[in-house]
Amino acid sequence: LDFLHRRYSLAMASNRSRTAQGTAQRFGLDRYLRLVVGTREVERPKPAPDMLELCMDKLGTTPETTLFVGDATSDREAANAAGVHFIGIGKHSGAPEPLASFRDLPARLGVDSR
Repeated sequence: LDFLHRRYSLAMASNRSRTAQGTAQRFGLDRYLRLVVGTREVERPKPAPDMLELCMDKLGTTPETTLFVGDATSDREAANAAGVHFIGIGKHSGAPEPLASFRDLPARLGVDSR
């Protein structure tokens, strides 16, 4: 995350409601994230595109310049509904070629994380 947040605007879209912010803080993710969106901030949770659309609006990005990384089929479905690129992590992501670990993300993006 340290490597990625120095190069990209990172956000978290979680189907948690009142605990999304707390989860980011508890695991120290908040220092890397520009935005945390939970179900309280949108009308519909994932797999609807609402969270991703809110993130793009707040970060000033477009579907063409947005990548959503997720570990559930609802994440893949939300990415498809929002028209954004998706990379899945783990066998439950529904991705055709999921990453085994988040640590594999820089290589998939074609960036050197050293």
